[in-house]
Parts: sequence; structure tokens; C-alpha cells
Amino acid sequence: MSKTRIAKDEAHSQINENSNTSEDFDRDLRPNIQPENIEGLDDENFRETAYNNKEIVNAYPQLTNDELKRLIILPEGTALEQGSTYFDLKDRSRGEFTAAFGNSAGENNWYIAKSQVDYPLWNRITGVDNPDRLDQPTGEALQ
Repeated sequence: MSKTRIAKDEAHSQINENSNTSEDFDRDLRPNIQPENIEGLDDENFRETAYNNKEIVNAYPQLTNDELKRLIILPEGTALEQGSTYFDLKDRSRGEFTAAFGNSAGENNWYIAKSQVDYPLWNRITGVDNPDRLDQPTGEALQ
């Protein structure tokens, strides 16, 4: 076998070994919220959003339908990622919190993960009122 052929074969095998997709990484990071863990549900049917929950819609009248659709409620039993930040839409007084080892979503929680929400929307939900952090103009003339 020629040296060129060996080099091509080695390069090809390295590409195959390193060809992880973003889906692989997402599955590794969030193993408990992947739809393939539950038979018969596809991605669209699996994810409950705030928009689909009338109690949340009524509790957050300041949010638009589009904003409510972007808030994915973690299903009961979903393990919370240790060190990650969450907010319980059902218990605003708790505020945002950092998950500890062994925490999971319960039947009386409407947890959303900060990592799945854009910052301006997260800030609105958690009660931040600084216009700069909400992506709103401060009232000064735009130049």
C-alpha cells in the first residue's frame, strides 16, 4: 500500500471519529428531555409550552402569544441540570434558582430553563425592569 493511500485512509477515519453533530451534543446535555425517551411522541407533541397552559396564559397577561410559545415547560420528572438556572412560573416568589444534584421537575412546578430562554424574555419573566436589560429603548432619541 502506498504512503498516499495510508494517509488518505487515516484522514478519512479521523473525520468519521470526530463527526459529532449538534444533535449528539444536545442529547448528551439533556438526556431526560429528549422525545425519543418517550414512545409515540414526536418533538412537537412532546414539548409543552406556556402558550398551551391556560393557567400560565392567565398568570402572565403581559406576555405575547409568541413569547409564551418560546417558554418550554419541563415535564414532570425531568432531572434539572446541577448548577443551571431555572424559574418556576407557578411560584414567582421563589425567583430564579440554581439546581442542586437530584432536583427534578415535580407535578406542581412549571419550570423553565434559563438556557432555553432569550435574555430579554427571561428578564421580563423574572421581574427585571431595567430597559437596557429588556432590549427596550431608554426614552432617549436614537441616533
